[in-house]
Amino acid sequence: MRARILLLPLLGAVSLLGIGLPAYAAHGSTATAAGARPLVTSHAVDHSASTMKAIAAYWTPQRMREAIAASAPKSSPTPAVTLPKSTASASLPAGVTVLSRPTGAKRLGPTGVRPDNLATTATQGRVFFHNGVTNQNASCSGGTVNTPKGDMVVTAAHCVYANFSYMQDWIYVPAYYNGPTGWGTWFASNMAVTSAWRFNANPNDDFAIVNVAPASNGVSLVKTAGANGLVTDQSYNQSVVIWGYPGAYNNGLTPEYCITSTFQSGSLVGAPCNLSQGASGGPWLTSYNATTGLGYEFGETSTESASLTDNYSPYFGSDFITLYNQNVGF
Repeated sequence: MRARILLLPLLGAVSLLGIGLPAYAAHGSTATAAGARPLVTSHAVDHSASTMKAIAAYWTPQRMREAIAASAPKSSPTPAVTLPKSTASASLPAGVTVLSRPTGAKRLGPTGVRPDNLATTATQGRVFFHNGVTNQNASCSGGTVNTPKGDMVVTAAHCVYANFSYMQDWIYVPAYYNGPTGWGTWFASNMAVTSAWRFNANPNDDFAIVNVAPASNGVSLVKTAGANGLVTDQSYNQSVVIWGYPGAYNNGLTPEYCITSTFQSGSLVGAPCNLSQGASGGPWLTSYNATTGLGYEFGETSTESASLTDNYSPYFGSDFITLYNQNVGF
């Protein structure tokens, strides 16, 4: 029987309250059958001081403001070889589509989005990257997860790998609000998706882990901005707060959220929330504490309903556990 993951949330270093170290799952086996692709593919990223300096110079405030809201690929490439068996099929449930690019401002209120009533938390943030295939600067959302090294960001796989290529100049900005807000800019050192996503764009595996380099003084992302806990193998039915930067509201310059309850939709987790393109990768948090801004991540925004009334997350089960275990100690 595989072990589920339970990680505790952690506040940033400026407001530590004596919370203990997290419990975390031991590394799982990475063995695969002879000739088979590994279940997880990782991509080491150059994070030398000179490279990080160049990336920081590239991401000017103007480029951040002008970055387009990223969307998931609209078709699944056919792999050239047989893939390892995945936990689900590579097709979307009926009535589910990828997050669409907004054509104009969209009123978000009817399905529970609250623009400014909940204080922004530094454990969620905005993701920026350059797509070398389309030659576009784009943005997504993400959230930090507490690990022993304190370097993990969870986001959507299509915000890390799309068009048969890993994204370039990838950065994470905690609590972005009309620009960086003092929690730093964090540079990818390792990107990881499952083979089911990389070679077959399986929407059930539209999640990714990005390890980020520590700050120049050696302090980790989690000790700086805090992090959410992590839970896997949970019931589909949860009370959640969903964070993200949807391009349909204020061009993705401010974080939005839904307070809602989730449901099962085929192999995906659904929620009556209408965050649009750009919200991809934003954390779905259970047991959310509005005072600390902490919760337990049990999903992340990936797709939406064709009616634009619901968002969907891949289920954090065995494939996610494998992805986590092979990258928690990177």
